Amino acid sequence: MYTLANNGIIHELLDNEIIVANLDSGIYYSLRGNGIHIWQLLLAGWSFEQIQKEWTDRYGANTDVSSFVSQLLDEELVRSNDGEKQASLPEDFTWPSEYSPPLFEKYEEMKDLLLLDPIHEVDEQGWPKRAE
Repeated sequence: MYTLANNGIIHELLDNEIIVANLDSGIYYSLRGNGIHIWQLLLAGWSFEQIQKEWTDRYGANTDVSSFVSQLLDEELVRSNDGEKQASLPEDFTWPSEYSPPLFEKYEEMKDLLLLDPIHEVDEQGWPKRAE
């Protein structure tokens, strides 16, 4: 089972991609293609093996699940958790009708801005202000 690596990881599904931001590092990521579905299944409690088997059964070949999950682990967006969780399908989840390679893109150009701490209340100094 996998969970978010820490409390500083946030994510949002927007149309045809999931935006994942690491608020601790200021780096954000775009997950597209079947990467959206792999991300959703990981966070719903599916094991790597379950996802790999399902992708192989549905789409017929090694479908880059391993390299995609490795990227998520390398970037410390998710972590393996030995705990037991009943795997289920996420709400509103639909299986892709065809295989589309999972895409993982990393962006660092807004790092300084994301680290300015826009999440907290504004004081007399205003916003944005660097976190202490």
